[in-house]
Amino acid sequence: MVTEETINWDDTESYGQVVSGLYVDENRFVAVMPFSRLERLVTNPMLASNPKLRESNSTLSEYFKLHEEIQRAFDKGKKDNAVSYSDYIIRLKGGANGDTPTIDLYSPKKLPLHQGKNKILWPYDLVAVPFDGETQLAARFLAANSDIETKAMPVIVTITHGKPVEHARQCFHDRNAFQRRAAVGVAMAMDTRDPFITAIRKLEEADTNVRGKILWRSRQMPQKGKDHVATASFLRTATACFAHGIGGVQMPQASLPEGISEEDFARRTQIWFGRLIEKVGPYMQDRENYVASSPAIWAALGALGKPVCDPQVMDTTMLENVADGLLAKLDGVDWKKGGHWIGIAVKQTNDGGYSFAGGAKDSGSIAYKALTDASEHNFRQIRHLQPVAKAA
Repeated sequence: MVTEETINWDDTESYGQVVSGLYVDENRFVAVMPFSRLERLVTNPMLASNPKLRESNSTLSEYFKLHEEIQRAFDKGKKDNAVSYSDYIIRLKGGANGDTPTIDLYSPKKLPLHQGKNKILWPYDLVAVPFDGETQLAARFLAANSDIETKAMPVIVTITHGKPVEHARQCFHDRNAFQRRAAVGVAMAMDTRDPFITAIRKLEEADTNVRGKILWRSRQMPQKGKDHVATASFLRTATACFAHGIGGVQMPQASLPEGISEEDFARRTQIWFGRLIEKVGPYMQDRENYVASSPAIWAALGALGKPVCDPQVMDTTMLENVADGLLAKLDGVDWKKGGHWIGIAVKQTNDGGYSFAGGAKDSGSIAYKALTDASEHNFRQIRHLQPVAKAA
């Protein structure tokens, strides 16, 4: 057995590979290395999850045995995540914004530490399993298969060694139990690769009437207060409907309309939503008394502007005229909370008041028809128009 006392640091080739890095304590060491080196030190988790491969490979079997002690199953969901993660890594290699966290490897074996505390010896037969970062590790193997240049990307690795399995198991628990993930809507608002979010940010930057009125760090609008017209998640859904019609409420992934570039889409977004907020914004800001800021109404208003995304129309003045014509359809709408909005955007409370009801997916289509389809009863109801007389 190789120990710190018996190893000859001038001749380590018989024992393993020397890894340089940062000493944390007697059981933790941090290193940065290209994946081309890391892949020679670790095991591919996806291979180890294959029982047929484990039958004929002792290293995969050893990995799997330790994995079962400190990790959750590498099931289909985790494998699908690894595929998405590998695409992300390839995009990072291409210069996209983003980052990957540390891969935290674990081995119960105590690794020899150089007296200078800047090197450890990684034995050739060492099997280390991540208690955190296993999906990323699998993704890096996938990315390397798709794009060999990703092997040159640096990876930050922490190796915890010489601790009992119970320690690694606890680390896995604590990382997952105490980590508070950002709400989906909040995380989405930070996604610089989402063309809908990018268009919304450009809208806010370009239009002084919109600037400061979008709530970026919350999923919900405050019931009181008149500072904001929408959360970023409301506007993102509205932008999806602007691009694809009311069916955009069902689109989790951003997809630009065919024939329209990201830059052109941002231009059209500014034309439509800038005018929309100028017209309806005061009602949107008064959430306590009006319905215009509800998720369902925002989705419907986005879909109303879909003709502004017609790729056959490029001239800005023509697009502005199209937008103005569409917005004229909102003339006469009574945005005040009341019985005329029940079943569309509100429900009546026990005390006789009204509260918002139904999200964009549930009520967006109903709201869209109420705003746009003159043959609908709700269209006349929210405008306090007389019902159409039935033929005798």
